[in-house]
Amino acid sequence: MNRIVWPLVAALSIAACEKAPALPQLPADALTPMRTATRPRVEAPGPMVGPTPGPMVGPTPGPMVGPAVAATGGGAGAVWPRGLTDSLVRVELTRTRRGEAPRSARVARDKDGVWVMEAPRRGEADPNALDRLAIALEAPQLVPSGKTAPGPVEFDFKLTSKSGKTTRLVTRQTPLGDPVPVTIEGVGDFTVSPVEVSTKLPDPSDFLPTGLWVTAGPAATSLEVKGSTSYRLVGGPTHWRSADRRPSRFELDDFPGVLVGRMVVGYPEGGLKALGLDPPVAIATLCAKERCRDFKLGRVDEGPVTRYYAVAPDADPVELRTSDGKKLNEGPWPKGR
Repeated sequence: MNRIVWPLVAALSIAACEKAPALPQLPADALTPMRTATRPRVEAPGPMVGPTPGPMVGPTPGPMVGPAVAATGGGAGAVWPRGLTDSLVRVELTRTRRGEAPRSARVARDKDGVWVMEAPRRGEADPNALDRLAIALEAPQLVPSGKTAPGPVEFDFKLTSKSGKTTRLVTRQTPLGDPVPVTIEGVGDFTVSPVEVSTKLPDPSDFLPTGLWVTAGPAATSLEVKGSTSYRLVGGPTHWRSADRRPSRFELDDFPGVLVGRMVVGYPEGGLKALGLDPPVAIATLCAKERCRDFKLGRVDEGPVTRYYAVAPDADPVELRTSDGKKLNEGPWPKGR
């Protein structure tokens, strides 16, 4: 059946096409494809018109502000002195802050070259405070003068060098964030960045002793304690053992560490007797290289609280942390522990 139907359908389609009206003829330009819009062509720039640029107008920039720079305040022409803290043997400092009474500190080098505090407390001065002072005064950043009139004196330093020369340096109180006027007697007036003064200059309290014999440090070689519990440790700097080689569950380097570390937590008032130091409950002898020093240890029971104190030769008493004082007094083999 398909052989009859499909030829018939094809014949009818051809006949229909022959009878259909012809399509109208379109003009030739109507068959031209539509052009898309394009950006106007931009020519590449030519060489710059005009003379070749010369060197930058103006003076050659000078060096950054630092040591040996001219003052910006009233002492025109003054130059910040180099080596202001070189060869120092004594520093006296008084600081007066708004609404507070003046506070002072006096430190000096002893015969061994160690910085010690003479007042308001006696003992080894914190060496970090001396380092901060040297950094702050070596080459401070000098800036233009502030708009606010300077106030009263805040820091008053007297710096004495090995030659015997004393230099006085004074800073003035200013509003927070304002440049700080500084006067160096015999040199001139300067204006210093507030960051240099507020964060670098040490406070008198920064010179207070932080330990009993910090400068011994890794040079310590033996520790002997005589009291209700007596013992002797030898070694150093990090490997310590009992002189009789008894084992202990404690780290033995912690015991000399109480004397050479920064373990001070307070500066008690009162006499040695009131602090259990006269007579002492124990004597700790620490040796470093060829030198030995005796430290008195004290203990005071105040109800449920026990406080521990210690005093170095030619120094004022200090308070130790309870754990450190107990450690020195009871030794590496405490009873009942």
